[in-house]
This record gives sequence, C-alpha cells and structure tokens, in this order.
Amino acid sequence: MEQDTDTVRQYIEEQAIKFRTFTGIQRPPPNAVFILVMGMTGSGKSSFVASCTGKRVTVGHGLQSCTFDIDIFDFEFEGRQIFLIDTPGFNDTNKSDAETLATVSAYLGTSYAQNVFIHGILYLHRISDNRVSGSAKRNFGMFKALCGEASYGNVSLVTTMWTDAGREDQLRREAELRRDPNFFGSIIAGGASLLRHGERGTDLQQLRDSALSIVRQLIVQCRPGPVVLLIQHELVEEKKVLDDTSAGIIVQSDLHRAFADYRKELSNLRQEMNRTAQSRKSFASGEAQEMAELKAEFRQKLGAVERERNVLASDLARLQQREKETLLSKLEATEQRFQSELERQEGHLRELQRSLQKAEEDSTGDNTVQQTVTRSKLQKEVVNAGKKVVRERQKVRRLKTTVDGVKEGILDGFSTSLSSAIVAGVGTAVVALACVVM
Repeated sequence: MEQDTDTVRQYIEEQAIKFRTFTGIQRPPPNAVFILVMGMTGSGKSSFVASCTGKRVTVGHGLQSCTFDIDIFDFEFEGRQIFLIDTPGFNDTNKSDAETLATVSAYLGTSYAQNVFIHGILYLHRISDNRVSGSAKRNFGMFKALCGEASYGNVSLVTTMWTDAGREDQLRREAELRRDPNFFGSIIAGGASLLRHGERGTDLQQLRDSALSIVRQLIVQCRPGPVVLLIQHELVEEKKVLDDTSAGIIVQSDLHRAFADYRKELSNLRQEMNRTAQSRKSFASGEAQEMAELKAEFRQKLGAVERERNVLASDLARLQQREKETLLSKLEATEQRFQSELERQEGHLRELQRSLQKAEEDSTGDNTVQQTVTRSKLQKEVVNAGKKVVRERQKVRRLKTTVDGVKEGILDGFSTSLSSAIVAGVGTAVVALACVVM
C-alpha cells in the first residue's frame, strides 16, 4: 500500500501535466509533436509506447481507474518533445463503443479547440492474425471515421507481432492488407505509409530502435504540417452532436440494430410467457423465476442501449462536462480508497495498543517468561505499526494535495477551454499552423 500511494500520486501528477499540455490549458513547447497511437486492444500499443519512452507503461494502464481514460507519454527525440496519446480501442470489453467514442472525442475536440493539433497518427495491427476479424474491421472503420480522408497523409499503419517463424505467411498477409480496399488499401491510396515494428528482432534494444525509426519516419512524412481530424472539424467547427458525426453515425447504427433486436427478443419472450400461461394454469416456480430473470435481463440491455444513445446525443460542451464529472468521480474515489486504507491501519494500531495495555495490566510482579515475550512482541508491533501509520498519513496528505490541485487546475480549464478557443478563432490558427514545417 505504501508504494501504491506514492505510485498513484506520481502517476496523477505526471498525467495532469501532460493533460494540461495536450488540452491547451498549458501551452505546449514550440518543439512539441503530438502523435495519436490507435489500434485494437492487444495490438501492441503499450509495448510500442514503452519501446519509445524506455519506461514501463503498464503501470499507467493499471491506474486508469484512478484518473484519465487516455494515457499520454512524452519523451525527447532528435530535438523534439514527442507526446504519444494512447487511446482505448473500440473493442474494449470494459467499455462500450459509445463511451470510448465520447472519451476520445472529448479530448480530441478540446485539444483542437485550444489550438493544439495532431501531427501524426499511428494505427497498430497484429500481423500474427490469420485473418481480419469482424472486430478488426469495425475498429478500423471507426479509425477512418475519426480521422477522415484529409488526414491519411499523416497516418502510418504499423504491423506488429512479427516473428521469424511463419515469415512467409506474415508477408502474404501484409500484401493482402495492403491491397484490400476495405482495410489498409484505401488509407495507403490516400497517402498513408505501411511500416513494420519489431520485424528484425524482439529484444529491448531492437524494439526500441524499431519504434524510434517509425516515429522518425512519421515525422518526416508529416512535414507539410499537422492535420485537423474529421471528428475535430465536426465537433468544433460544424458544432455537431456526436451522433451526427461520421464516427457517431456508425455507433448509432449499431445501437439501433441492438435496440431492435432486444425489443424483438423481449416481445418473443412475452408471447412465450402468454402462451405458456394459457396452456397451463400456473408456471412451475422454476420456470416463472427463469422467465422473470430473462425479462429483467432484456430490460437492462434496453436500458444500457438507451444510456449509450444519450451519450451520443452530446455536443462538445456536454462531452467535456461528462469527462469532467467522470474525472472528478475517479479522483474522489481514489482519494477515498487510500483514506479508507489509512483508517484500517489506524484501527489496527489501536487494537495493538489495547492488547499491549491489557498485557501490561495482566502482568504481575512475578512475570513469567511467556508474559515478558508477549509484551516485548506487542511493543515492537505497536512501534512498527505506528511508524507505518505516520508514513501513510504523510503520503495520503500529499495525495490529497495533488488531487486538490488537479481538481482546481485541470477541471476548471477543461470546462472553459472550448469557449476561450472559439473566441480566439480556431479557423485562423489552423491556416497559420498548417504552413509551419516541423
């Protein structure tokens, strides 16, 4: 727990600084390069980011429940400050596609509204997959809808999980991906590059060299300037609600189908219950319970679809407010979790102190060896527990200070970023920035 408290605090502080930079609350350095890292869950995004930064990124992913739903990592490279924005995949089992789209759109819309622009996009795909699955096609379709054709020239499609064994099959799959107009083909035709990560070996140095080479090539590829993603243009300049955007239409269509399917299944269940009730005077208790549970399950599914529809019916301001509330809730839950652990440790200390007091009261003038040993052991436990509580109190106080600072600085900035950027004139800044050579 001691390490966890400090780890969480450090993670919150680091992510808060990068969040402020990416969303324009704090102006990025002049040599900043922002790169989106996208792809399905399990495509190797974390490994790629770790190879670039030379740091473990799994810690950050494990702490996402504490703060932001995206991870931002930065490192210095050939005179530039590279920011890698690691986004969740649309096949995340812990989050619906509507929620993922809302999260990604909120951050991308906010950064663009504050004149912070994406220079390049990396889309990672496993070359080890024998075929392009339905999930992969869907994820890639969402990627295209988020980026838009105008940004294809700033995209690098990166295949991962290369191995020496089965290299011929991997090369064949790569050629198929390149030619497939419904997958990589259309993006490559629009100016995207197709690169391999880790094809020459999988030791740490080889992977680092490979990742940095890909970043270097993407920077050269993006020299004409940063891009405006389609989702950014739709939310900020066209002021669309999320379900009217190209990406939102895809998710909304899926929700319509799911809603219709659930309603049909619920209707069929009701008809079955009515037929059974008419043919018999009463249900067996087990049948009645099963029917009731199925009915409740379908209603829950319908309710979930309706909630996702409500998420999609949001403009950028509502998306920002949603992320603000989510972040606030996570920060408060994190703070409470460590406060509860501190209280548990304090309770344990009080129990030890009571046990020691009782042992001393029960002792007589003629102490037995066992009584002396017991008291000595309890005294050591009380001292150690007391030291642990003191350390944890200090760490929890530091965590609270950090959390309070994040609440005050980031949340206020998040909620005001859109209006301030629009007043400043987004369109003019885009034209000016597009002329800058990286």
